[in-house]
Amino acid sequence: ADKLSIKCGNGTAEFDGKNTLTLTNATIDIPESVYFGIYSDIGNINIVLSGDNYIIGKNEYSSGVHVSGFGDGTSPDVPKLTISGKGTLNINTPMAAIEDGQAMGSMDIVIKDEADVKIDSPAGIFTFGYIAVENSKLSIDNVESQHCAFSSITNSEVSINSKNSYPLWNELTINSGIFKLNVTSKDNYAIEADFDDNNKCMASLVINGGTLDVTSIKGGSNLPEENIKLGENVRYIKGTSLSESGNIVIAEHEHTFGEWEQTVAPTCTQKGSESRKCSVCGEEETREIDALGHKFEDSWTVTKEATCTQAGSEERVCTVCGGNEEGGKETREIKAKGHKFGKEWTVVRTASAGMPSLKVKYCENCKGEEEGGKLEKEGSSVLEKERVFGDNRFKTSLAIADQFKNANNGKAFENIIVASGADFADALSASYLAKVKNAPILLVANKATVVINDTIEYIKKNAAAGANVYLVGGSSVVPNSMITDLKKLGFKAKRLAGSNRYDTNIEVLKEAGVTNEKILIASGMDYADALSASAVGLPILLVAGKGKSLTPNQKAYLQSLKDVKVEKGAAPLSKAYIIGGTGAVSAGILKQAKEIFAAAYRVAGSNRYETSVKVAETFFKKETPKTVAVAYGMNYPDGLCGGPLAIAYKCPLILTVNQKPDAAVAYAKSIKAASVVAFGGKQLISVETMNKILGK
Repeated sequence: ADKLSIKCGNGTAEFDGKNTLTLTNATIDIPESVYFGIYSDIGNINIVLSGDNYIIGKNEYSSGVHVSGFGDGTSPDVPKLTISGKGTLNINTPMAAIEDGQAMGSMDIVIKDEADVKIDSPAGIFTFGYIAVENSKLSIDNVESQHCAFSSITNSEVSINSKNSYPLWNELTINSGIFKLNVTSKDNYAIEADFDDNNKCMASLVINGGTLDVTSIKGGSNLPEENIKLGENVRYIKGTSLSESGNIVIAEHEHTFGEWEQTVAPTCTQKGSESRKCSVCGEEETREIDALGHKFEDSWTVTKEATCTQAGSEERVCTVCGGNEEGGKETREIKAKGHKFGKEWTVVRTASAGMPSLKVKYCENCKGEEEGGKLEKEGSSVLEKERVFGDNRFKTSLAIADQFKNANNGKAFENIIVASGADFADALSASYLAKVKNAPILLVANKATVVINDTIEYIKKNAAAGANVYLVGGSSVVPNSMITDLKKLGFKAKRLAGSNRYDTNIEVLKEAGVTNEKILIASGMDYADALSASAVGLPILLVAGKGKSLTPNQKAYLQSLKDVKVEKGAAPLSKAYIIGGTGAVSAGILKQAKEIFAAAYRVAGSNRYETSVKVAETFFKKETPKTVAVAYGMNYPDGLCGGPLAIAYKCPLILTVNQKPDAAVAYAKSIKAASVVAFGGKQLISVETMNKILGK
């Protein structure tokens, strides 16, 4: 075209008739019917800036500057766009701010001579040619996809804020100035290098000077380390590798060191050091400080008293290092004293059906606390037959507690459980708590003053000072007066009770700290199945067995266990075992258990005796028991407290009667039982029945 001058807003655009377009305070508003602000097809074109200039696109397809034609760019016949001058060029367009109109898209761009180009465009600059920025400023914001690669940046400020990566298919050289790149994509590196079909990187990064400041989420670049070349004074200021995420800064600088500071104090044997650090890049210089040498005291100090089995020691230490360094501490040995035993043995456990007798002898010096300081002599056999009973159910519970204490080598109880002997539910609820707390279960009656006083006296004699006493059930079955009396004696008394036997059962399980154990479900309306289950050592949930559903409180409790496991990342409740047939626990409750637990099974025989055998076969098969505990199957009082002792003996609890002990006999024969323990008197379980169980 010929020379021309066009008024653009408050400024002008002047073309010299050859290849130079001068913008002076020009505002180019691109109408909706037009696609380009500046369109050139003459090949090489120079845009000279003066003042503040704007190209604003309204059409969704509009671009700022479009250049085509043949020129003398780096590639043959491609155009070259040069932007220069001390003005600004602000381009805000829906499409590319600057684009190459050639078929191959390889236009070269040079921005120089203090030009200030500001681009706000989704496509930014679109060209596959080379871009050089010299003594100028270039900022590109809000870029969604980039289609350009810089070849060199010299004494310039270049910044790009982009959603996607900056592509690099050539060599980018930063000579001076700053190249700042911020990429918000989680899936792409900030600088994405190009690789050929043989996975060879086609791009490289050369930083001779200036600064590269990259911020990314995935990582700064996928460039191999060998394709990154740094000048002599160029270093990582932030980060240690361009592949790291976050903010990475590589910059040229001269070290600025501070004063020397002691970093390691010299000691007796080791040299110290001092360092100074560059305030820009953090590089350190260090130098040594000579060691000090040891100085010893004359006196020795006992550091460890000699015991029966271990030698003692005494030492002297360097006054400088306190003996903390090699050679700074001298030690010498004090010989061990050796054990000293008396002649007498002490019986701590008498023989029972579940355990042989045990007697001990303690060293007079260490009281048995050191290895070898306690001599034990165990009896050669267990009792073949053992009967545990009292004049009534209450005294039977005390007799079982005595045997439980004997099984624990006579140690005083740290925990004791008290429940009503007038009914079975609360005591059977407490069987798992008894296992967790290693506690016996004692029976009382609410208005039986003599029984209550006898129980308190038993606790006083057999419990450790400050022991825990758990009262299971409400005040109508275990009176409040017991709490008062126990606290006066220095014991910790705690009531576990709900509004009914099922809610009391839940409170007991909570106190026991049930987490993800397998859980037994038994009828709370009859004692037989729960009594057999009390020896298993697993939590027992008592249910209204003939009902079709668990209570709302039971469902909520089980769900709370399941929720806790989910929070901790563990599996939910694993297994439920329904103890007894459908006459004891309904099919509806089994169905609900299968919905709550990972699996649910029914353990049942044709009657209570065979069910007790099924319980034994199910839960005592890993380690075959040598002992069988038996209780009268037609009533509960004598066997009610037997679960904890059976657990101590590691044996099942089988229900039987004198008239027909077939199930107990068959089970004992199958495991080759060597001993039997009976809960209750001879009128309930005779000697003849015990002999039959032992195969005699």
